Amino acid sequence: MTLDLIKRISGSVAAQKSDWPLYDDEEGRLDRNAVLTASENLRCLRELKFAKSESRQGDKWGMAQRGHAVEAWVVEQITASLGAGEKVLLEGANQRSFLCDEAGLSGTPDGVFVKDGIQTLLEFKSADPRTNLEGMTAPKPQHLAQVQQNMWLLNLHGFDVSQAVVLYVDASDFQRMRQFDVAYDGGSMARRSEIRAGLLFDAANPAELPAEGLPNNGCTYCQFKEECSAIQVAAGEKRKELK
Repeated sequence: MTLDLIKRISGSVAAQKSDWPLYDDEEGRLDRNAVLTASENLRCLRELKFAKSESRQGDKWGMAQRGHAVEAWVVEQITASLGAGEKVLLEGANQRSFLCDEAGLSGTPDGVFVKDGIQTLLEFKSADPRTNLEGMTAPKPQHLAQVQQNMWLLNLHGFDVSQAVVLYVDASDFQRMRQFDVAYDGGSMARRSEIRAGLLFDAANPAELPAEGLPNNGCTYCQFKEECSAIQVAAGEKRKELK
């Protein structure tokens, strides 16, 4: 009898829940389709509308699982390094999602490091081995937006977080790392995120939203390229008719 490990692993991943309990509501679960999450902050609005209307999350899970593996390793090492007066909150199995219904925003921090009363948001990213980590001078824009949204949500829920650390770890060589410190912007990014959330959820269908991935090659890994292309073609035909 053939032991199909690939089928077993794929089935196990598909059965796992990808959401976390809500902060201050252990029974509640985050409905990702009803909010703009921090990790989605700068993603193409049209892609997000497709994704939240017709979720295909289970189709491609490899990258997410890679991220989980790197995050678990980082948390393990940080926890082992803790000294007197140091602790990490909201890490690993203790992760919680933070929600602001009114703004349509949510976020799930990777952790909060506490030392001498100073709280620092932690964000861990697994990096493609081809990424020029040494040449980076700042976090990627989407990751900067993510930690700003998460800091705003944490402060909204009573945390006193004024800074963050974004850590990149080479997915094939864990010793190759790069980190960046980020100061809290007081909620400026979150206010822009609230506007984007309004655009996203006020739209009746994806065609009403711009294909934001077109100018920056963001369509390369999009799962909705065919559907989006059909919208673009239809729009082109309509423009021809109006001439």
